[in-house]
Amino acid sequence: MSINMPSFLQGVNYLSPLRYAIRNLAPYSLHAIHFTCNDAQRLPNGSCPIENGEQVLDLYKLNTDALKNLLALGACTLIYRLFAYALLKAMRMHWGTVGWSGRMRKVLGGGRWARVRMILQSHGINKVHMGGFFAISGFSGWE
Repeated sequence: MSINMPSFLQGVNYLSPLRYAIRNLAPYSLHAIHFTCNDAQRLPNGSCPIENGEQVLDLYKLNTDALKNLLALGACTLIYRLFAYALLKAMRMHWGTVGWSGRMRKVLGGGRWARVRMILQSHGINKVHMGGFFAISGFSGWE
């Protein structure tokens, strides 16, 4: 949070779920708080620079409607989740066989155990399929 944020970063701030979470919680936590200061911190007129939580909320422009911020937080979270789901779905459908790991998946037969098979074979371990499981033969690491 900054009072004087550069203008090009202010737009990015609207994409952050943290912004809406802080704007939602700040009025509840600062509403009835009173601050004190010592003599060295007092202004020339004798008052403290910030005397209560309402002044803090006004200073940081956090004195807003909590329901709006809660709805914005929910919308932001939902949009990020949908974006992540779409990205993962696209990677699985389109880019699943691209690159070194995709080629190895094709060579080793793909499936759930492809990476396990690849690691075992790189250590000289042969495998024997037995239904959905596999037995390790030729491994002498536990002797």
